Amino acid sequence: MKQALRMGLLTALLAVGMVGARQMSALALAPQGASAPALAQAPLTEKQVIALVKHNKKHLDRITSELNARGVAFDVTPAIAKALKKAGATPELITTIQNLGPTARAAKTNKPAGPTISPAETQAFQAIEHELDPDRQIQLANAFATKYPNSPLLTFVYAFEANAYQQKNDADDTVKYGEMSLKLKPNNLLSLMIVGSVLPQPQELQGSDVDKVQRLNEAEQDDKEALQIISQLPQEPNETPAAYANRKAAVASGVYAALGLVYFQRAEMGLTGPDPQELAKAEKYYLNAVNAEPTPNPADYYRLAEVYEAEGKTPQAIDAFTKAAQAAQGSPIQTMAQQQIQRLKAQKPASPAPSTKP
Repeated sequence: MKQALRMGLLTALLAVGMVGARQMSALALAPQGASAPALAQAPLTEKQVIALVKHNKKHLDRITSELNARGVAFDVTPAIAKALKKAGATPELITTIQNLGPTARAAKTNKPAGPTISPAETQAFQAIEHELDPDRQIQLANAFATKYPNSPLLTFVYAFEANAYQQKNDADDTVKYGEMSLKLKPNNLLSLMIVGSVLPQPQELQGSDVDKVQRLNEAEQDDKEALQIISQLPQEPNETPAAYANRKAAVASGVYAALGLVYFQRAEMGLTGPDPQELAKAEKYYLNAVNAEPTPNPADYYRLAEVYEAEGKTPQAIDAFTKAAQAAQGSPIQTMAQQQIQRLKAQKPASPAPSTKP
């Protein structure tokens, strides 16, 4: 019960807000000049493809990788083919782009071609993408959904709307719009990360044990799929191998922490006390989270400390609480972590069993 209470205190103070900040940070992890929807993987527009070709004439493999990962939102007309050739595209590359257009994709699946993205849609989407005020971003997203209900960009619009609600600490609407995004595009990375991180939060685990298990299972599935997609993120133009590896690790850090919370919550549901196997999984993923970034999230250290305590690893718990306090100078987490350190240090070690020898 005490363990659950401490978890609730941390959640009430920081959990949803901290996760929201993490997702906003993740959006900025692409190198300078990269588009913010790199995580969301929005289809490339004509202007984006031309710019990609201009800046990567000597690295056609990178262009092809990006094209295959994101697709294109337009069909290649003679005028576009001319512009691509002028930018430096080879005939083979132009054919590749043509085969990734809406009409070509529809022909492969025997489905009618979906709508292309108009300049007005692109402009409206970019306004949502670059809006920093969550209330205004929500307004713009709702207006976009009303005006362009069949837009290929709608899944990404809902992802940004979910992120905006997350910044407002509105967990229910965060999940609602995240799941709406995933219905349109099940592998939308940003939405997988958002939903997978919010579902295991205590305020979302209400109702019966069956409901809780279902939500934790959904979160686990989303988080694991997100990790798979992150492992396959394409390398950005002019990005060094080390920077590429660091970027993927930083993005994955939040997903590791979300999985840690999934297993920690499952462990707390044990009928006869915390489940050791689930605690071991939680420890593993929280360690992955704090080791993935140069400056780990202090909330991850705090959660890791709680896991250690539940496992009976008091020295490791004190060390993790200490790191949480050091990483969260001047914040509520620092105060809470210091209180936990004092409490653990004040605990008397268990008395040895009395001797049975005469």
